[in-house]
This record gives sequence, structure tokens and C-alpha cells, in this order.
Amino acid sequence: MTLLEPTINFGNDDGDRLISVKEFCAITGFSENRAAQMRKHGDGPIYRRLAPRHIVYRLGDVRDWIDACAHTSTSEYEKGKDEK
Repeated sequence: MTLLEPTINFGNDDGDRLISVKEFCAITGFSENRAAQMRKHGDGPIYRRLAPRHIVYRLGDVRDWIDACAHTSTSEYEKGKDEK
């Protein structure tokens, strides 16, 4: 997986700002299919479904989710949690 340069500078943005699935994918480097899988399995950030085909993420929730994914050592992983 190749990570893309983030299009959003977290330090200057309002955490309540809503971003699209495409923006979420640009920030994280995930594909839209992977983002959909994460929503289905509940292992991604909190999202909002404003209409049947209109999913958005709150920027602050994405930031918090990314921060929660931080590790300093592979021994910190919960067994099986990161092996999907």
C-alpha cells in the first residue's frame, strides 16, 4: 500500500468539519472498498450516514482514530486484533 500525502493539515482544521469518503481515503491511503469494509466490520473511525449513499466522517473523529492506532512496538498489538 502506498500512502498518499494528506490533503488536510489537522492542525489548522476544525474537528467538527465533515469530510467525504474520498477525503478520508486521501488522508489514510485506504481504498474506498477498504473504507467500506471498515465501516461494515466496525474497525474504522466513527462515520455518519446522511443518506443511503452519502457517508461522511467528522475530521476530529478521524484524527482520534488515527491517534488510537499509534504503537511504539509490535509487542503492543493485541493478539489477532491487527491481523485481518
